[in-house]
Amino acid sequence: MSKISKMNKRFDVGSANERQDKVQSSNVGKFTQYDRGGQSNVDKQENISSPRERLRSASRALASVAVALIAGLGMLPFLGSTAFAATSVTINSGPSPSPSSAGAPAVYTVGFTTSPSGALAAGSGTITLAGPTGTVFPSSATDYSVNGILASTVSGGGTDTATITTPTAIGDSTPVTVVTNGVTNPPAGTYTLAVSTSSDTVTVSTGKYTISTGISGLTIAPENPVNSTQNSASTNYTVTFDTSS
Repeated sequence: MSKISKMNKRFDVGSANERQDKVQSSNVGKFTQYDRGGQSNVDKQENISSPRERLRSASRALASVAVALIAGLGMLPFLGSTAFAATSVTINSGPSPSPSSAGAPAVYTVGFTTSPSGALAAGSGTITLAGPTGTVFPSSATDYSVNGILASTVSGGGTDTATITTPTAIGDSTPVTVVTNGVTNPPAGTYTLAVSTSSDTVTVSTGKYTISTGISGLTIAPENPVNSTQNSASTNYTVTFDTSS
């Protein structure tokens, strides 16, 4: 072999070795780049087409979603006990039946304040009054008023629990006065009235009130109204009443 051929052969071998060194040097640079899971960018390129690796990646993604869902569900009891806690009104006064005789038709006046989230919309918000056994609420909506405005819808008339649809809008933390005419008092005893609304759903009791033994339906009428206008005439009067139950 000539000297020129030997020199060209040595040059070709050297060039090949030099190219291999460059590739190895380049790969060394690639292998030094690792992600948080300890996998290099070259590994990722080699494994990205592997079905097993794709399955592992999908499994890891599903596991992350499951952990997030479990963590979210774990927060539900906390949210339910705070942000979604049921509320109640604050009783200010009442019911103070007048008269307070057992079995008599009476006027009940109840005052309360809605909670900070207890607003009621006119025509849809409701107020519920629940009396003790023996109480009879009237059936006519016009016997009820809310903040001085007559109601147009009521349910539960003829029972001891009445639900009034408020005829006027009521805001959060707002005083409310409910007046009910013609409520039949229960038998003699000491009672409370329960109050709730469609926004403040927790029932609270009013202060105690007392129903006493007495008469009701008292009427006094002269038998001879004409003679009763004469100074010298004597007149008989008829007195009627109902005893308490």
